Amino acid sequence: MSQNATLEAEAPSQSCGDMNPPSKQHQWLDRLVGTWSSKGEANCMPGQPAMQLSGIETVRSIGGFWAHTVIESDNPEMPYTQLVTVGYDPDKEKYIATVVDSMSGYRWLAEGTVDATGNKLTMETEGPFPFREAPLSRFQDVTEFKSDDHKVFTSSIQEEDGAWTVLMKFEAKRLQ
Repeated sequence: MSQNATLEAEAPSQSCGDMNPPSKQHQWLDRLVGTWSSKGEANCMPGQPAMQLSGIETVRSIGGFWAHTVIESDNPEMPYTQLVTVGYDPDKEKYIATVVDSMSGYRWLAEGTVDATGNKLTMETEGPFPFREAPLSRFQDVTEFKSDDHKVFTSSIQEEDGAWTVLMKFEAKRLQ
């Protein structure tokens, strides 16, 4: 028997294509896929006026299990790139995300859920905020679909009293 024949005989009966397909929770991520134009404002510096920002979000599916987003600012005064990967963890029964950007070396890890309407994904995380003494602050990011081609993203920080203060709000329209 040749070496190849031996390997074939010992190979498992399933191929990689026989793995479990994406779940309905993974399929929810398909709503994010496409190219989006976003406009909004960020108010991250206390006592300063909000900055008007705009950009392009390009979201693609990775195997139906992940939504990978590249966000690029088109504001020459504030060049910015962010990479976001969102998936669903069936063991945790939560959506999970990893976020990195061009403004810091911090890797954000978030978890969250989609509400009963299926239109709002709420993710929570902890991370540094340069205008706070505490090493880490709590953040909440909400992506709400107003329609299939219109979504609103809001990022908030939790105050000491438990209230949430909006830091950023963007409206995005699907281009493709």
